[in-house]
Amino acid sequence: MPTAGKLFGAIAFLLVGYFAADALKDTLPEQMAPAGFSAISGFLGLLIGWRVMGPNVQHGVLKTAATGVRASFTLAVWGIFAFAVATMIVRSTERRYDGVMEAINGAFVFMLDYGRLLVSSQEALIVLLAGGIAGGLLSGWAEKRWH
Repeated sequence: MPTAGKLFGAIAFLLVGYFAADALKDTLPEQMAPAGFSAISGFLGLLIGWRVMGPNVQHGVLKTAATGVRASFTLAVWGIFAFAVATMIVRSTERRYDGVMEAINGAFVFMLDYGRLLVSSQEALIVLLAGGIAGGLLSGWAEKRWH
């Protein structure tokens, strides 16, 4: 069921995902920056905002902000997973792996690499943290206002 909290959460985390990926894009090596990196991250943010932030809007400023930070963390984890798997698939189509297990292992290595790059990017972390708090508060405000 659509609610104002879900709608505002989806829009807010679309922006968080897009701008966090845009901040991270400069630190990525050429082979790890897929086409549409920011747009795909924005789409993931839209899904996370709708499915994680929207239904979990809490009463109270601190709880709502904490839920927004949780949504940002969820966005970062799913983004790392999605791009690691996508990179592994691209490399497997180039026949860089000898078998399935080596490809799966490669996906986990890429997850660690993307995670390290995210943690080392202060700009991306600031966008995720501040955007998560702002997105949570915006979603909570919308839910309270139009509920």
